[in-house]
Amino acid sequence: MGRPTRFLEPEEVPENIRQFLDFDSQCTEFYSNHYQTLIVRTCKDCGERRKVPIANIRAKGDAYTARCSSCSCSWKNKNVPRHRYAGPEHPLWKGGHYEHPSGYSLVHLANFGPREQKIIACMTDKDKYIKEHRAVMALHLGRALLESEVVHHKDGNKANNLLSNLELRTTKTHGTGHGSPYYQLWQESLAEVDKLSKHIKELEAILQKGFASH
Repeated sequence: MGRPTRFLEPEEVPENIRQFLDFDSQCTEFYSNHYQTLIVRTCKDCGERRKVPIANIRAKGDAYTARCSSCSCSWKNKNVPRHRYAGPEHPLWKGGHYEHPSGYSLVHLANFGPREQKIIACMTDKDKYIKEHRAVMALHLGRALLESEVVHHKDGNKANNLLSNLELRTTKTHGTGHGSPYYQLWQESLAEVDKLSKHIKELEAILQKGFASH
């Protein structure tokens, strides 16, 4: 069993806290699995009256605020300047540009100028990031894109966000994009490049054999 502590004296707590402690209410009771000396505390914010251990008050000393656990959490959160840890001011800021696992490039709103930000701010996620290809198209049009509007990559390369490679479509027509002439031409070009690469390697192998025979 715990050993009850002596009663709390008004001089042991800050003067501005004394009014929230009922010194006449002090008593020894079985509290939190052992006997403790308790005092009635009135929360300075919400007015909740509750018996609290005197040992806790003594341990906190001048840092004791006479707040209940709920008001104490709200007060701490209210006084944390979270805004200075966001965006470029965050200590782990790496330029505000990264590639999403889906293959799309995302850019932070802070990388755009004031005029551009006004256009695309409503298109960012909760962390202020926006898909680069959508930002490029929106800035080209001078307006935010609708949710029903899809920006299609003509060559199928999600990392190629040049305006010349982007095409604005709707969700209904985007599915047919990969059967468009642009996409087919790109696929044929890739196949042709692959053939040429193999042919070059074959020629190099023949030349090497010729030089080796001499």
